[in-house]
Amino acid sequence: MSRHQEFVDGQFDPAHNFQHEGNATKTLVIASSPRCGSHMLGHLLHATNQLGHPLEYLHPVNFARWKELYATSDAGETIRQLMRNRTSPSGVFSTKIHYPQLAAFGGIAALREHFPDPHVVLLRRRDSIKQAVSLAIARQTGKWIGETPSVADVQYDAHAIDRALADVILQTANWRRDVLRSDLPVLELDFEDILGREAEAVASIAAFAGVEVPAGELPAAPSTRRQGSSLNAEWRARFLADVARSPSDGTSRFELADGGSGRSTNRGRAPKRAVKRLIGRIQRVGR
Repeated sequence: MSRHQEFVDGQFDPAHNFQHEGNATKTLVIASSPRCGSHMLGHLLHATNQLGHPLEYLHPVNFARWKELYATSDAGETIRQLMRNRTSPSGVFSTKIHYPQLAAFGGIAALREHFPDPHVVLLRRRDSIKQAVSLAIARQTGKWIGETPSVADVQYDAHAIDRALADVILQTANWRRDVLRSDLPVLELDFEDILGREAEAVASIAAFAGVEVPAGELPAAPSTRRQGSSLNAEWRARFLADVARSPSDGTSRFELADGGSGRSTNRGRAPKRAVKRLIGRIQRVGR
């Protein structure tokens, strides 16, 4: 079993169930993208015992496992079973969803159909390049949370960071577009505004959900371990330097120093057609 699979398996532990079985009257949806801080936020919400336990239940691999565990064949019954186990005493069920998982599930329409009274917390990072660097590192190491070990060494790759940057920008933009078009209640939060103000952030989410959480039960600090290191800062600075040296014609070509020798290499020059397609996708999202 891979380390990543061991991490995924953790969400099925009955220890994460609430002690009662109740009906959900409201759903908190953490609308997320990879490495935006949703894992930390989920633990903060769970610590209140009133705001559910937002995990990636709709990840296709996870959802298939839930069907096996519950011996269910359709999405509706699987979600009803999940809500019986993971709804907090306040009546709030919560889930974390990356945009591709929403799309695979059936979009906002399916969200409305299967989850009661969805309230969306749109979580994003102002520093998207930091987020992209974190994502590029996690894709190499297989280390998605601080508690799991790395399964591979990392090697700086400007193109991998550039791809990750496009991924997180598009996922966040697609979430925002779909939520605004749906007219669902939405609370927009930046990861940077949560750090150091965890209790305040959780209180704002509780108020958004219409749930009273006593001040003494608001978490003062995250229980998760931060993964960023000096390597992240180094790669961010190096990436920006590579971008500054790249052509200004819209292509994703980076002139990279080869191992510090000063020799330039063109690694994976992206065709202009591909770049134009990406720009077109971003423009469509913005409309």
